[in-house]
Amino acid sequence: MYPRVFRWLAPAALLVGASAGLAAAAPEPGARLSPADQSVEAALQVLAHQRVAIPRLFGPAQATAQAMLHGGRFYLAGDRTWVAEGCNRASGTLAASPLTDAAAARPGDVVWLGVFGPPEAATAALADRLERQRCAVIYFGPTAPPAAKTAARWVDDLTPAGADRELALLGNIVSLWAATGELASATARAGRTLVFLQSHVIWGSLAREALYRDSVWHADYPVLAPVPAGTLARAYVEALAQLVLRLRARELPQIQEIGLELAARRQAGHPAVFLADGGHIMSAVLAAGGSLYRYEAGPVGARPRQADDLVVFFGYVGVPLDLWHGLRVAGAHAVWVVTPLPEAIDYRAFGDRVVDQGWRIGDGAIAAAGYDIRLLPPSAVAELVIYRALLAAAGP
Repeated sequence: MYPRVFRWLAPAALLVGASAGLAAAAPEPGARLSPADQSVEAALQVLAHQRVAIPRLFGPAQATAQAMLHGGRFYLAGDRTWVAEGCNRASGTLAASPLTDAAAARPGDVVWLGVFGPPEAATAALADRLERQRCAVIYFGPTAPPAAKTAARWVDDLTPAGADRELALLGNIVSLWAATGELASATARAGRTLVFLQSHVIWGSLAREALYRDSVWHADYPVLAPVPAGTLARAYVEALAQLVLRLRARELPQIQEIGLELAARRQAGHPAVFLADGGHIMSAVLAAGGSLYRYEAGPVGARPRQADDLVVFFGYVGVPLDLWHGLRVAGAHAVWVVTPLPEAIDYRAFGDRVVDQGWRIGDGAIAAAGYDIRLLPPSAVAELVIYRALLAAAGP
């Protein structure tokens, strides 16, 4: 069991291979931090505790691997945002499918169930039904329920008690992908290589995907090299820590400035417009936001803009130039929260700002020996860190 009240862990525990500049940026215990910096530190603390507790993933990963090696299917269920992050995902496994109908699950299947506290009645009923159908159910969430049999197969996200939903989601997503790395590692040690998907922004990804369509396992190549348990999960969590540390060192000053501007606009009755496109989670995250901004769903360039509008766009790779054109015509401005293309121009020349999410194009955090693409996506974690920092900088 892992405690829900944590001691402070020095980020130095996460600084494997970090530059001296990033290491120096880590605050000391008791240091006074801005609200935005506190939000980033909270994410780093989750990562630090998850790195220490990687062995908690071994049992669930091994049980899932054994079920799949014997023909069981692999499903995700529970929180819709978490499920959307884990299925049909660049750098994620092709095997993971959303469980849209409990009747489709059959004996021997495995269901990873994402929750944000003790399971609600509908979720608990779904788990009970799946278990009666002789499926294995593994919970991912912040607090293990009291039932002993459930607590034994609970992947704690290791967020502190009372964590906001976005931090709990971040913890659950880190657990999801770290456990997926351990699943791939466990099957590799058994001589089978899971198929992982390549980002569609990479030329040739669709042709590669066609080779493995409807395949859970690679028939020949690539062959993921077997490594000891914990290797891939640890590499993933450490890569995320490096990403978050870079965000703090390079992007936090302008995030703080943008947050203050968002607060001023709210006070003036002309809040910023938040949009999302290209990722898996931010549409749902932004839709649940409060009064700081106005969220608009649907096509990002569909609505006309006014000259004084500020649009904060959470995207994926590059700036969408159709939306950029519409803002220029209207005389509005934007904050682009994206991973810029290497050849991108400096959008500050147009009065815009770019908050670089910081992950490399392809959205894979780690290289795994023997495999042909990078694995395990970091983008959702980067987006949540930036979003929480913006809210913190703006204030309540």
